[in-house]
Amino acid sequence: MVEAASALFAEHGFGGVSMDDIAKASGITKPMLYAYFDSKEGLFAACAQVAGEELRDQLREVSERRELAPDQRLWEGIHLVFRFVEENHDSWLLLYPDGALASGSIGSGAIAARDAMADLLTQLFMRTARERGLSGDALSHVETIAHTFTAATIAAASRWAKHEDEPRDVAALRLMNMLWMGCGALLEGKLWVPELPPQP
Repeated sequence: MVEAASALFAEHGFGGVSMDDIAKASGITKPMLYAYFDSKEGLFAACAQVAGEELRDQLREVSERRELAPDQRLWEGIHLVFRFVEENHDSWLLLYPDGALASGSIGSGAIAARDAMADLLTQLFMRTARERGLSGDALSHVETIAHTFTAATIAAASRWAKHEDEPRDVAALRLMNMLWMGCGALLEGKLWVPELPPQP
């Protein structure tokens, strides 16, 4: 059921698919579909969860490629996210309208996907920070950095999904440069601090 619904949502968008269409494609009755998922929104949330798990697995594979430099691992991950958005355009915008989380049962799928992405980025950033010799207080900031990075990625991907006249790689590269130039320095232990005002 989820497989059939996912294919229909990907092809026609959420609004272009009815529960009758999904029941027919699944080879079951519509009442049975409602018995399993309660509503079209509930079924979409289940589809979003499966898609999010697939994206998470792909991101995990990238994060574990030790032969790649940390910045290259991150770039490959960003590239995967933008490709996912391209292939699941309408569904992404339903999950993350204007870069924010959707509400209701659909939002639960968006939250799960967001949290999984943040967990993977935390692992990647933690590994990178340790490789660069950071420890103690510096490592305590890594999880916050990963969640900030995740939010920025979702916002940038959602904006690009509404402006697809721009090449995908240009949007992904802009995000990479904006975030890595800052995160890369932080993971090196380099901090910006404001200048102290002159003492009277």
